[in-house]
Amino acid sequence: MKTSYLRLQGMSCASCARTIEQVIKAVPGVNECSVNFGVEQAKVNYDNRRTNLEKIQQAVSHAGYAAQPLEEMGAGGGDAEKIARQAQQQQLRRKVIVGGVISVLLVVGSVPAMTGLHLPLIPSWLHNPWVQLLLSTPVQFWCGKSFFVGAQKAWKRHTTDMNTLVALGTGAAYLYSLFATFFPNFFLNQGLQAEVYYEAAVVIITLILLGRLLENRAREQTSEAISKLMGLQAKTARVIRTGKEIDIPIEEVIVGDVIVVRPGEKIPVDGEVIAGSSTVDESMVTGESLPIQKQAGDEIIGATLNKSGSFKFRASRVGKDTVLAQIVKLVQEAQGSKAPIQKLADRITGWFVPAVIAIALATFIIWLSTVGNLTLAMITTVSVLIIACPCALGLATPTSITVGIGKGAENGILIKGADSLELAHQLQAIVLDKTGTITQGKPSVTDYITVRGTANSNEIKLLQWAAAVEGNSEHPLGEAIVEYAQSQGVEMPLPEVKNFEAVVGMGVKAIVQQRLVQIGTKRWMDALGIETQSLQSHQQAWEAEAKTTAWIAVDGKVEGLIGIADGIKPSSMEAVKALQQMKLEVVMLTGDNRPTAEAIAHEVGIQRVFAEVKPGQKAAQIKALQAEGKIVAMVGDGINDAPALAQADLGIAIGTGTDVAMAASDITLISGDLRGIVSAIQLSHATMRNIRQNLFFAYIYNLCGIPIAAGILYPLFNWLLSPVIAGAAMALSSVSVVANALRLRNFQTERQRVEGRRQEAGGRRHNSFSH
Repeated sequence: MKTSYLRLQGMSCASCARTIEQVIKAVPGVNECSVNFGVEQAKVNYDNRRTNLEKIQQAVSHAGYAAQPLEEMGAGGGDAEKIARQAQQQQLRRKVIVGGVISVLLVVGSVPAMTGLHLPLIPSWLHNPWVQLLLSTPVQFWCGKSFFVGAQKAWKRHTTDMNTLVALGTGAAYLYSLFATFFPNFFLNQGLQAEVYYEAAVVIITLILLGRLLENRAREQTSEAISKLMGLQAKTARVIRTGKEIDIPIEEVIVGDVIVVRPGEKIPVDGEVIAGSSTVDESMVTGESLPIQKQAGDEIIGATLNKSGSFKFRASRVGKDTVLAQIVKLVQEAQGSKAPIQKLADRITGWFVPAVIAIALATFIIWLSTVGNLTLAMITTVSVLIIACPCALGLATPTSITVGIGKGAENGILIKGADSLELAHQLQAIVLDKTGTITQGKPSVTDYITVRGTANSNEIKLLQWAAAVEGNSEHPLGEAIVEYAQSQGVEMPLPEVKNFEAVVGMGVKAIVQQRLVQIGTKRWMDALGIETQSLQSHQQAWEAEAKTTAWIAVDGKVEGLIGIADGIKPSSMEAVKALQQMKLEVVMLTGDNRPTAEAIAHEVGIQRVFAEVKPGQKAAQIKALQAEGKIVAMVGDGINDAPALAQADLGIAIGTGTDVAMAASDITLISGDLRGIVSAIQLSHATMRNIRQNLFFAYIYNLCGIPIAAGILYPLFNWLLSPVIAGAAMALSSVSVVANALRLRNFQTERQRVEGRRQEAGGRRHNSFSH
């Protein structure tokens, strides 16, 4: 199975999205398809042995639409697409101007007929039906061409959409007026005025086109996060080739190139510093406000800003493989996904247009049969067809999702899909992995004691053996022991190691200089039957200080004990407190011993702790919490926590900005700051609140608007809704939904609000001193 994303063209309403979805699903080999009307994007899951993108594109083309593969960053398609959109907007703007000028002329010309007044300022020829016919025809068939073409395509597919409603409504008004123009006696013989409604058809088309112009402009703003991210990329890079520094386009940089970066310049691609040092502002990618110190051996992210020093680095990822390109791809894919809350709107959209046509026909028949007034029946029917708006329903969810996911990316929060964004606001429990999540993930040795003391350099020899064994381990604690050995002057190179073995959740063992060395937990020592009494008082004291202890046994006897501390992240306590204030249960999960785990939990304010949990048991602990009826999020580093991240209702991976695509997680926090979890949940609440507002407005608008247009108020107040007002309401309904979604762009995390208040207070203090 393969998943591809397509950029769609030609959609005018949510019904079009549903049609494309059905057309793609009908292609043999397509397993699943989801079309997002808000971002004009389709996600297609298909068997590439049975079909391919070309066949899927052909199916979409036969249905009257166009589909192109979603361009990846660096593929060069973004500019062409932007130019095409600008040309489309320019054409739409011309049509609105032409329609607007003719609308003014027709409305002014119709005033005497509508009011019965003789107004000498208005030329008599302007309310001549033949002149109005001449003026309205270009608007009807040039400005409004897309509605009639769309309606014809829908008719061929035996479906209906918004184009059908507009074409029927304006077409009915135009044809009625045309009949009255050519055969006025038909009406006069029945004692009726031969009234024409050219101005209604023209104004309706113009207003709907104006609404579409404003809607397109607003929808472009909903995706501005993608534009901002793409705009971060440097255009050129200064590389060293044949011993010379030359500036080349970023597209020509290859892996292995040595690149020079000077103060104030953007870093062009991802890589590793090989010479020099500097501070780098990574806020545009990670959301972390403070510049990060970089020196030889450190990884750097492309599109970030070099601040103070100069350095050279070797390119490790270029083009579509860079962190920025991966972020752009993830955000594009996430913005094209559907939230579960959208399902109801999709179901309604499926029968919406046929239902409106049925209501319009019923309206015509009822008014004609009860009142016998053809004009009144025609006005109400046209109003019903025009006022109904499936677009507001179709845009209610995807526009908010697009803005919300984009806003998350701006703050270093990568949300994999709309369902993840929706689920985040329903969470009841958050499980935090200890190492690397609550703590820095960079442990260091703080204490070391041996049974035999320091005689004959015994402690150095034991440390050398321990470092030799741990040098083969990938565990952070092993790395800490090796670094400590080097700092204590242990002779290098370390002795050769044989028969190395890592015992999951327990420790490591190997043969060093014909001696069996075992390093691990007290639980493992007890299981091996090794006596630990001699150093237990030290163990208890260190663990009470939130330190992890590692026992060293040689040939089955305890010889030493190492104390290792992993500093708590400065933001952990604040994040835990904020989560608890949101009525969430915060749980700590760790493989560490219970005394150490409880000491760290107490320090950050966590009451519930799962300690001494092996990596393979973490998912079971998540399952146990879910069995309590809770919706659970797991927060971990995305590597050894992968099974637990997958088991949780919502997996949140703590990233470092160098490996964005963490398959097991639903949300990735690039910076590793735990306050990002708080921000993600707050963003979810804000987005869902915005979606509910949009859906409420869309439902209420249609539920109230259609009956009013049908003339339900006429028997009571002798008042009918003009088709022109109906057209204006229909145009504004979509614009208002998108405008409401755009309010999400003002979303601020709690940290941003606090910093904003602090700056404001500082500004006030400065002003008071200046006075």
